[in-house]
Amino acid sequence: MVVGLYPGSKSWAKVEAAGLPPMTVADATRAADVIMLLTPDVGQGKLYREEIAPNLSGGKTLMFAHGFGIRFGQ
Repeated sequence: MVVGLYPGSKSWAKVEAAGLPPMTVADATRAADVIMLLTPDVGQGKLYREEIAPNLSGGKTLMFAHGFGIRFGQ
């Protein structure tokens, strides 16, 4: 399991303290087979377009905790 965070995130140290490897979202997307997007709806579209979509490849599973962005084309 890895955790994707934005550079400078206050959670970076918390993730390390929990024994998980923190990575940028782009690196986590490349490394993971299952990607779960758990960010607020407001920034999901931009995050997906810039960090996730370019790093997806065949065989990966992308899941969303909330469907607002998908439903409304964001």
